[in-house]
Amino acid sequence: MKKFLSLLLFVPYFLSAQVVTTTPSVVNDRDVIEVVFDAAKGNGAMVGATECYAHTGLITSNSTGTSDWKYTPNWLDNSAKYKMTSLGSNKWKLTLSPNIRTYYGVTNAAEKIKQLAFVFRSGDGSKVGKDTGNQDIFVTIPQHVEFLSPSKVTVTSPTSSLDFVIGASDTSALSLFMNDVNSTPLTTVTAATVLNYSTTLPAGNYNLIAQAVVNGVTYRDTAYVCSFNAPFSKKVRPTGLKEGVTRNADGSVTFCVFAPYTSSMFLLADFNDFKPATQYVMNYDYEGFGTTAAQQRYYWITISKEMLDSNKEYAYQFLVDRTIRIADPYGTKILDPWNDKWISNSVYPNLKAYPTGLTVDPVSTFKINKDIYNWDVSTFVAPQADNLRIYELHFRDFTAEGTVKAAMQKLDYIKSLGMNAIELMPIQEFDGNDSWGYNPNFYFATDKAYGTDADYKQFIDECHKRGIAVILDVVFNHSWGQHPWCKLYWDSVNGRPASNNPFYNAVAPHPYSVGNDFKHSNPQVRNYFKNVLAYWMNEYKVDGYRFDLSKGLTDRVCDETSASWYDTARISYLKEYNSAIKAVNPNAYTILEHFCADNEEAELGNNGMMVWRNLSHSYGQSAMGFSQESDFSRLFAGTSSMPASCLMGFMESHDEERTSFKALTNGDISIKSSLDERMKQAATNAAFFLTVPGAKMVWQFGELGYDISIEQGGRTSRKPILWNYYDDVYRKRLYDTYSKLNALRNAYPDLFSSLSTFNWQVSDSDWNSGRFISIESQDKQKHVVVAGNFTNATSNINITFPHAGVWHNHMDDSSISVATSQVVQIPAHEFKLFTDFKPVTTGANDVTVNKEIMSIMVYSINGTLVKQLKDIASINNLPIQKGYYIIRFNYTDGSSECIKMMK
Repeated sequence: MKKFLSLLLFVPYFLSAQVVTTTPSVVNDRDVIEVVFDAAKGNGAMVGATECYAHTGLITSNSTGTSDWKYTPNWLDNSAKYKMTSLGSNKWKLTLSPNIRTYYGVTNAAEKIKQLAFVFRSGDGSKVGKDTGNQDIFVTIPQHVEFLSPSKVTVTSPTSSLDFVIGASDTSALSLFMNDVNSTPLTTVTAATVLNYSTTLPAGNYNLIAQAVVNGVTYRDTAYVCSFNAPFSKKVRPTGLKEGVTRNADGSVTFCVFAPYTSSMFLLADFNDFKPATQYVMNYDYEGFGTTAAQQRYYWITISKEMLDSNKEYAYQFLVDRTIRIADPYGTKILDPWNDKWISNSVYPNLKAYPTGLTVDPVSTFKINKDIYNWDVSTFVAPQADNLRIYELHFRDFTAEGTVKAAMQKLDYIKSLGMNAIELMPIQEFDGNDSWGYNPNFYFATDKAYGTDADYKQFIDECHKRGIAVILDVVFNHSWGQHPWCKLYWDSVNGRPASNNPFYNAVAPHPYSVGNDFKHSNPQVRNYFKNVLAYWMNEYKVDGYRFDLSKGLTDRVCDETSASWYDTARISYLKEYNSAIKAVNPNAYTILEHFCADNEEAELGNNGMMVWRNLSHSYGQSAMGFSQESDFSRLFAGTSSMPASCLMGFMESHDEERTSFKALTNGDISIKSSLDERMKQAATNAAFFLTVPGAKMVWQFGELGYDISIEQGGRTSRKPILWNYYDDVYRKRLYDTYSKLNALRNAYPDLFSSLSTFNWQVSDSDWNSGRFISIESQDKQKHVVVAGNFTNATSNINITFPHAGVWHNHMDDSSISVATSQVVQIPAHEFKLFTDFKPVTTGANDVTVNKEIMSIMVYSINGTLVKQLKDIASINNLPIQKGYYIIRFNYTDGSSECIKMMK
């Protein structure tokens, strides 16, 4: 069953005057009904069609809403029952015979039929005819008596005629009253099924009542009309008033919205039942980035404290130009009428209910006395950029629960791995609840599918306690269609932003378009996103950003080839965003998914930004055991002619096929047939990845050799969450390799900074004779040598050491005495890492306990709580099985630290 969302409640019921007409004009469920679709009206998508089918259903007393169609055929049901007859001139007819109940197959007489629901399509479904705004089409069947026109909530002006149409299910005495049924009716008919009446209404707010009397029984329906004068007077905004919600010192609240090229705006909220009223018409002011008054229009209104409960959460919305309902572009929490009902109370306790029946589309919320989160870590010094080791994490696919709280229980696992930063896939309010998050709509709100605002803040706080920075993946290239700026200026015929939309390009100038493409040439768009960046650093204490598809922030019309060319405007926009970030936190990270010409990326790097460096193909080749196209050299800034510390390298990301899956399915026979060998090869990859100076990123579970394809079930679909990998000896060995390599980086960051001397031989031609890395610290006192055998046979590899003497194998704590040139036997798929000093590392996150302890928590390595203790002396004799554990010390000053322990 294909379902379509509707805006029925606040669009005219009497849609037959536009897209669909019926005979008889007032529909009942007893007689033959003829439905005529005018394809030239509505969205116009079926104009010129040579055939037309009705996709139709019913809204009944059993429907949960207007998206819950009943008695609907399969989407591509091309049977004669749904084929329409051409009347010419883009008009098509469908006959519902012998009556609605029989046609649709409604056998339960107690089930009330409320509406007929339609969209119209071509035979292959490629063209779909809908109402204006790409909305579904509904025809109401009156239940005793109903307003069929105008809509149940209508905004008009004193000079505009209102045409009332009242329908009754049976011949009735029909009357229309204003405000009071005890007053004289505006009009009355004694025996009819339809009442028509036209009038104008002076400025004001009106309740209309339709009444039908059948056999002495009275039935009523109501409608609401706001009549107001427009245009109205300009009123200067209070000094310094910003967009969004401002809580004033006197307890009042001011709402402010920027909406150029519009003529009116109402504030709708819980406190006025979401009804537009003359007292809630918003003031307007001219100020901003445009060159004309229309381009600079701001709307604002202040609600007095007497109207509000300072501890109550209110939902609110704006009605623009009488028809468009939008949430606040600056809204910090969004209620979604379609998806919130699927969020459980355990994920988001006491989530405010959507105001169903009062409005449609997303709404924002506010509370005067905002909930305050008390931070344990009020200031956090993030790791140096060139020593970042980022763990890219997606809440949905990281734990079985898919929540922020559940991921919080795994932070010690990530800390034990030695990672010092987490990059969160997009968490700003996106379409639906099940997503990668690259379909955002509201940039100041967290998505509720993963948890509450407090959950997100606690997650960041807990990361900071462990020395882990938090980086947000943000999507500034595009949004989905519910963003208020998108809805305000929409081309419903083409299903895209209108050509006069000041904030979006109607058609993306670049070839990577998804969603609706923002127009970054508009300074108001840039100002908006600079405010977004400042908000998350101030409110959530995030440590930096990864910009998705930063290549798309271009004004230049380009194709696949030219999109990567040097682009002066794109560079200037990104520098502007980077400056905004640094103005809030000079140490914050700006990371770009850019993939443009080296001279452009170098300029961005010299401006303090980092660019993604994708080595997935090269490391994938080596993971499979193939030398071809396995050159790693572009990973290191020094061997790819880039500014030092500007590359964020990765073997895997959320958007790349998993290297272990490649090895499992397409690897050399010695690799694909043995998990042991695959994990060894993956460990050797890690050695030639994590020891390279500069920032690095690991996709979640890459440290355990996750080998489920990115395409399983669909690229962005949920993937199996396999924490049991950690219990496998071969996968655990890979985890330990990551941990030991990171421990070395943590203990000796000077070795892996841009100031060290780094050389490596990692070209395709270096495959058979062994691959090498040589590192010398800036003070020339410490050296590291890595030798790798990527082949499927044990090899005696000739290693050139910087000097003769005793060298320590970091991976197994053994030592050898070597000459400058030394032959070392390295088994197939393995590596050796030698240092000319004895590394002092006891784990990726060992600490010295030197504070007063409040409690001790013992966790398994995957985050399960095993023991809770009060006495530090009991640590050495814990009644636990042999294995690895995370010991967390909670101190009386509110801080905490962790160590890794093996029993």
